[in-house]
Amino acid sequence: ADALGRQPVFSLLRDRAGTLWVGTVGSGLLRWEGSKFVPFPLAGGEGENGVRSLLEDSQGSLWIGTLTDGLVRLRDGPFRSYSSLEGLPAQAANAVLEDRQGDVWIASSSALSRMPREGGPVRTFGEKDGLPPGILLCLHEDRPGRIWVGTQSGGLAIFEDGAFRRAPTGFPVFPILVIAEDAQGRVWIGTDGGGIATLEAGVWRIFTTEEGLASNSIH
Repeated sequence: ADALGRQPVFSLLRDRAGTLWVGTVGSGLLRWEGSKFVPFPLAGGEGENGVRSLLEDSQGSLWIGTLTDGLVRLRDGPFRSYSSLEGLPAQAANAVLEDRQGDVWIASSSALSRMPREGGPVRTFGEKDGLPPGILLCLHEDRPGRIWVGTQSGGLAIFEDGAFRRAPTGFPVFPILVIAEDAQGRVWIGTDGGGIATLEAGVWRIFTTEEGLASNSIH
């Protein structure tokens, strides 16, 4: 039987080899094997309670962000786990991003961590550094290299020139589920209940079902 069944899906990734990976709640990490999804158990049992985020980095490593067991990296067979012992602030890795320098950013329930590509200590950012309060849900690096951070409480922060700043006011206060960028370089913010928004000349332009969206929840 297919392991996916009716399990909620949090993340999807097609890697450079063409393999499709699925992060679920209930079945952990799944891999497509020609005709069905099969479980892909991690070495220490990480991710059994859920896989929240997936990333393939520029070196071909697969990063697996779990709900309760930190972060796992798969590279050419061996697994490596990262948790509070390695400096991560929490065991949930809600989003994982590799920036253009090759550093890996991890959004957790309470803070944002940056893992340097060349190794060294993990640096963690919190409210004292300018992040909004609340659970961090999504990350995006835009064309100029700024890191956008969206939260469950609707807060939005931008990391630029080594510091965080809050996004301009006027943004709808709904959980931010996804951040994406179009071909013109405009950043779009998808929310759970508030539709989608983009910043134009410093002012938020908001689109909801009143403007033709099928739903105000954008994943």
